Amino acid sequence: ENNMFSNRFFGRRNSIDWSGALTDKGKMRTQLLIDLAKIYHEEKALIHGETRFIHESDANDNDLMCYERILEDESIFVAINFSDEKKTVGNLLPEGDFSVLLTYSAEFDADNIVLEPNGYIVVKKAQ
Repeated sequence: ENNMFSNRFFGRRNSIDWSGALTDKGKMRTQLLIDLAKIYHEEKALIHGETRFIHESDANDNDLMCYERILEDESIFVAINFSDEKKTVGNLLPEGDFSVLLTYSAEFDADNIVLEPNGYIVVKKAQ
């Protein structure tokens, strides 16, 4: 388990390397954590919802994760591309209107979800 409070005297083995926190990539990672925490606290489905993993016919693709969190009438869909290659999948979203909560190098329409390398998208079904 990582510990953000470790230092050279305590917990070095499990420390988070903050040395690049002020670089452009570090600032981007910090902003991602802030955005994720905000969504986590605002969207009850992410905390209490049932998880439904969504697979296509070629479910052997370990570089792509798609799942939905459902709580009562709330539905949040997440797609993550863990690979260094662009991934295009048939649109796995149920019918309806969606709003984007968080995205990086990804887009979707009625037919496809396109995830650039290491891209992700989090969308919420409109109520």
